[in-house]
Amino acid sequence: MNEKGVTLVELMVVITILAVMLAFATLSMVGMSRGAKLNEARDQLLADIQDAKLKSISGVPHAIYVTGGSTSYTVRKLNINDANFIKDSEADVDGTIVSTVNLPSGMTINTTISPQVWFDRKGLPKTSGWAQATGSFTLTKDGETRTIFISMTGRIQYEAR
Repeated sequence: MNEKGVTLVELMVVITILAVMLAFATLSMVGMSRGAKLNEARDQLLADIQDAKLKSISGVPHAIYVTGGSTSYTVRKLNINDANFIKDSEADVDGTIVSTVNLPSGMTINTTISPQVWFDRKGLPKTSGWAQATGSFTLTKDGETRTIFISMTGRIQYEAR
């Protein structure tokens, strides 16, 4: 029997193999999409933190404000005209909201620092009580996390993935 052609069994085997490969590719793409959304949100937060730091160095102190388990954060500006500001009890440390960033659906943000992280004229992070601050911001979605660290010297970095 030297007939040319493809049997039904051979065709079914090839279709099954292709279906399995397609299933793995689809699952992989879903995971990559989730990671991409986290990376995008991390990059936006990183840019906002760096922008707040730079605006604080060149002008009025700015902050990132987060409440635990929140789905958004705000960038705030201190309500004071003195660029050489040193915290006293009379300043409104809640500040004026400059912008609000809403995170993608299902994503939350937490911080190990106080809810408010201010930067002074030297670019050093401060708590709402104007004490030296150090800590991290963590974005979470479906069990995956992305973390940004702020050192007491003002260095801002994120964990590589």
